[in-house]
Amino acid sequence: MAGPGPTLTRASSTRTPAIDPHTMRNSPRPHEESVLGAGLWPRILFMGSFVATVALVVGVWARETGRPWQSMIFLVLGATQLGVALGFPGSPGQPGQPIPAGRRRGH
Repeated sequence: MAGPGPTLTRASSTRTPAIDPHTMRNSPRPHEESVLGAGLWPRILFMGSFVATVALVVGVWARETGRPWQSMIFLVLGATQLGVALGFPGSPGQPGQPIPAGRRRGH
């Protein structure tokens, strides 16, 4: 019979960010702040522009060289979306995030 809770393997815990010991002492975000606040809009616009540009460049290159351009665009879109998803494991302020938590608007 298994133990009382789920067990974590080393492989599943390697991407877990370190938790700040003072997390619960931080004040919550203001009610007026949007869900996409704290600098999330610029990140979305930048990464969306990056993904679209890479996909279009690869698509044009593939079409000009006689390769299956639709398949190439599909492959690039899938790979870049996966890269974006793996590149941003947490919310702003977590390790690996470009916007520190103390730099939110209103602080």
